Formats: sequence, C-alpha cells, structure tokens
Amino acid sequence: MKKLISIYVQKNATKLVSRNFLKLILVVNIVCMSLYSFSQDIHFSQFYNSTIQLNPALCGIYNGTYRFSGIYRNQWANVPVNYNTAKLALEYKAIQSAKTGNLNLGLSYYYDKAGDSRYTTMLPNITLGYSKTFGKNISHTIGIAINGGIIYKQISYAALQFDAQYNGEFYDANAPSFENAGITKNTVLDIGSGLVYQIEKNKKWSLQIGYSIAHINRPNYSFLGNSDIKLNMRHSIHGKFGIALGKKTSTQVQLLYQRQDSKQEFVAGFIFKNQLSTNLKNSILLYYGPFYRVNDAAIALVGIEYNSLNIGFSYDVNTSSFLKGTNTYGATELSVQYVLAPIKKIKLDKSICPIF
Repeated sequence: MKKLISIYVQKNATKLVSRNFLKLILVVNIVCMSLYSFSQDIHFSQFYNSTIQLNPALCGIYNGTYRFSGIYRNQWANVPVNYNTAKLALEYKAIQSAKTGNLNLGLSYYYDKAGDSRYTTMLPNITLGYSKTFGKNISHTIGIAINGGIIYKQISYAALQFDAQYNGEFYDANAPSFENAGITKNTVLDIGSGLVYQIEKNKKWSLQIGYSIAHINRPNYSFLGNSDIKLNMRHSIHGKFGIALGKKTSTQVQLLYQRQDSKQEFVAGFIFKNQLSTNLKNSILLYYGPFYRVNDAAIALVGIEYNSLNIGFSYDVNTSSFLKGTNTYGATELSVQYVLAPIKKIKLDKSICPIF
C-alpha cells in the first residue's frame, strides 16, 4: 500500500513540476521575445491606422486641423500569455501656411501588457513635424518629423511559479524561488524620426512612400542592469497606392517592411472601397480587404467611414509555428479615427451700402 501511495505521489509530483516548469519556460520565452524579438515591438495589423507609430512624419498628413485616433489589439486570447496593446494619439497642425508649410504636433500614448508576469510597457510620446504641399493638378507633399518619449517597463514575479517552490508534496507560493529576479521596473529615453513623400492627382490616384527609424538612441532594455542589452533600431519602409475604379469605387494597395537586427516583418494587402452615400450632409464609405503578414498571419479587414469618422476592425488567423498553441486564433483589432477641421469665421463687411 505504501508503495502504491509513493508511486502515486511521485507521478503527481512529476506532473505538477512539469506543468509549472513548462509554464515558467513559456513565460520566460515570452519575456525574452519582448526583449530581443522584433515581432513583439509594439505593432498593429492595421498599421496604416496607427500613423505616428508607423512613421512620425505622417503627423499632420491629412485633410483637417486635428486628428484623434485610437487602436486596441488583443492577441492570443485563448492562451494564458495573451498580449493586450492599445494606442491613443492626438495630432494638431499648429501652424498652417500654403507658402511656408505646416508645423505639426503630436501626442501619443502606447500601452502593452503580456503574460502571467504582467510584463507591461508604456510609452508616452511627443512628435514634432514639418510638412509642405505644392502643385496644382498634381499635388506633392513632403513631411519630416522627430519624436521622443519615455519607455516605462514593469514586470511582476508574484504570479510566476518555480520548481523550487514545490516542497515534495505540493506547491507552496510562500516558499523562496531562489531566482535572481533583478529589478521590476525600468525607465529609458526613446527617440525616433521619419520621412514621407506623397503625390496625388485630382483624387484619381495617389502614391505615398515613407521611411522611419525607431530607437535611434538604442536605449538599455535590461532588468538586470546589463548595459550590453540594447533595444536595437527598427527600420520601417511603408507605401500605399490608391486608384479610383469608378465614381463610387476605388482600391488601395498597402505595403510594410520592417527590420530590427536580424528580425524582419513584411505585410501586404488590398483595401477595396465602396461609396454608399454621397449626399450633401452625409458621406458613407464601406471598405474591406485581405492582408497577409509573411510567415505569421492572414488578416481580414472591414471598416466604415462616416463623414470624418473612420472605424476599422481586423482579425488575424495565425499561420506561424505557434499555430498549435493558438488553434489558428491570432488577434483582433479595433481602430477609430476622427478628423476635425474647425469652421473658419467669415468676416462681415460692415461698410455702409451706398444709396442710389
């Protein structure tokens, strides 16, 4: 009887240790991915709706004075180490001049949380940019910008389980883990910059090409005080080409290539647009299309533009090596944009009308 009990305890102990060990390995891998892998540097499937994060030079490249935007991403919701990422941004054309160009300002805030360790990244950011539009039948726009912010990182070890906390019979959360956890918070300065060029002909077709570089100063990204662990620079090249297919239909090609150290990402897709209403008061446009992130995910997009309001929803179907862990479920994203152009005051002519 004692032998049977001993065998039972050993088997269950092995299962418990194995389960906790696998959980620990998974969490450590997720943290390492966040530290070293480009794939977890804050990114969105709807990258074109996260303008300042894509390229700070896109700040102010829109028709209007203010642009409010927000985007939320939930990734790997059916596994215990899912990612939750959000971004809020406000852009403002502080100075607008047809002769000298525009001075553009941007404020943004990024938030990301992942896994049992509650690995959290926050980044408040300020963008300063300049843009100039010229040309008549064919308009050309150039933009340049720089941004800077503070990356705040935090990790919690409270919810993590280690094999040393198994006392031979059961898991004891109060037992020491004997792990060198290091610090739990870190704050570093982050700097980026970008360029963009856009050409458009009478709303019949348009082309935009941009380049940006993030983490120019390569901030230290270690919780253990290791000065050799740097956040590598990320280079991004993006482009889009749109063409009108008719009075109420158009299509747009979107491309994005990013590289950080040896890690890279390539996303391509089509957006089809149908004008549903074009009366004087309201304009309603429906858009949809497929995207593909190479070796990672197939993406389905649908959205609607109602006057100055743009709402987009996308869903990622996982095609990566993590397919078995996610059961093909990738991520959902919701984006919102609103452009505001203040009404210009009309100066009244107070001169006295002549009497005839």
